[in-house]
Amino acid sequence: MPLLATLSDWLKTLPGPIFLAVYFLWFLFCMVGLILLRSSGSHKVLSTLGMLALFEGAGIIRYIVGSAAGMHRWDGMFAMMFFGALAFLVSINPGGRGSNGSSSSSCSSGGGCGGGSGCGGGGCGGGGCGGCGGS
Repeated sequence: MPLLATLSDWLKTLPGPIFLAVYFLWFLFCMVGLILLRSSGSHKVLSTLGMLALFEGAGIIRYIVGSAAGMHRWDGMFAMMFFGALAFLVSINPGGRGSNGSSSSSCSSGGGCGGGSGCGGGGCGGGGCGGCGGS
């Protein structure tokens, strides 16, 4: 358990602004990891929730260790945790590429982007213009 003791000591002594920079890098690492997981065909919702847990977990550990060490300014970290979680959760689209969950590739029935496309309407969200279902 020397690794945990070393990590705890590091979190207690790391100045807030430096931690926030490291935490931002951790966010980028988790997002890149999520993109790689998704590109390998991993389950979209589960991989997103897993990476969200890793990102938020680092903030929670810093809060617990930092509070025990007498730290008391958490606004910046809580803002990063909130907006980071929002970024992860917004990226979840459990219905697939089409806004109605359709896996059809018949995008020609009503136009490309927006309006009455065969993708359920939404048009340019998710898969981009013409990025319907299985295509």
